[in-house]
Amino acid sequence: MKSINNNNNILVFVYLFGFFSLFLYNINNLFYNLNYFNIILSLIVFFIFLNFFFKFITTLLTNNLIFILIIMLSSFICFFTNNIIIFYFSYELSILPILFLLLNNSPYSERYLAAWYLLGYVSFTSFPLVLSLIFLLFTNNNEFININFNNIIISSILFILFIIKIPLFPFHNWGPIVHAEANTLVSILLSGFIMKLGINGIFKFCENLTFYLENFIIIVFISSIFFLIVTFFEIDIKRWLAYLSLAHITISAIGFYTCENDNFIVVSLFCLGHGFSAASLFFLFEYIYNLVGSRNWLILLINNNFNVLFKIILVLNFLTLISFPLSLQFLSEVEIILNGCSNIIILSIFLIYSIFSSTFPLIILSLILCRNVYCSFNISQINNNFVYSCITLSLMGTLGGYLL
Repeated sequence: MKSINNNNNILVFVYLFGFFSLFLYNINNLFYNLNYFNIILSLIVFFIFLNFFFKFITTLLTNNLIFILIIMLSSFICFFTNNIIIFYFSYELSILPILFLLLNNSPYSERYLAAWYLLGYVSFTSFPLVLSLIFLLFTNNNEFININFNNIIISSILFILFIIKIPLFPFHNWGPIVHAEANTLVSILLSGFIMKLGINGIFKFCENLTFYLENFIIIVFISSIFFLIVTFFEIDIKRWLAYLSLAHITISAIGFYTCENDNFIVVSLFCLGHGFSAASLFFLFEYIYNLVGSRNWLILLINNNFNVLFKIILVLNFLTLISFPLSLQFLSEVEIILNGCSNIIILSIFLIYSIFSSTFPLIILSLILCRNVYCSFNISQINNNFVYSCITLSLMGTLGGYLL
């Protein structure tokens, strides 16, 4: 009976995916605009789908699979659309199913608090966003996105609304809370590509504004140092990774400020590496939690009798996390900072950021690799799908620079 239900889930997913794919193909010429920035961001959705689809499809209900399909397809539409109305609905539709998955699938008791945080920020941004987009509709006299409009007030409002979804300082509070209380699937979707929708919104509507926000960009960059310091004292592995993710994603904001418009592809490449790294690590931490039974770093460092294969997977994932040379994140960060090297403040902050962002992950990795304490769990519980998913995403993030 269970195998029959799983087969039905797969059929429902495939049929719906095929239907929406045909629908998108038919309206592509009317409402969609292909460019390298959007294509690279959409690759995150595609590879996460390939790597985690068969793992989660056998354990989730059909209703949940439909929600996941809605999230992925609405994200694709949001990345590629050139229509203001379609952008708004796909942008909002990508986040609302996350709320259902958080409440329905999370095993943690504080998921309702996390849901209130998420719902509060969604409600706070939705109404101003629709008003701002309606204003643009009347200003442009058409439904299509025009990046050359010069209304600083509307651009500033949209910029604030989009950084809430990334999220950047000072609207970052909901990120670690939701990640800590959500199940792994929600964390993968959020850190993998949902937060990149805010970056996509900045690219579509606010790319000409970031040059005027030097002081705010510097404050955001300084906040990343604060997030990295917090990781030194955070013992919950999911909250630890959430704060690291918040610190790293601020590089995208720096990229919008330092790079020229025709070089924004560097920002999308950084987001691609960040999406691979975060998704793979959340998946990895789920398996560690299932093996050890705890998300506490202190307990994990004691019970770390991992075999060689598992340690290789750990090393690959941590290399993507610290922007190891020739990884996608490393090359993107270098290009972004080279474009902003004339600004001594940003260059100084980046030097501090580079030290802090690699120090604690390397300490954790060294403790895991060097300690060899006997524990009761069996590492053979790891299945082939876990090995394939983690190695594939971490290799794409670590060795992605060789493919450029």
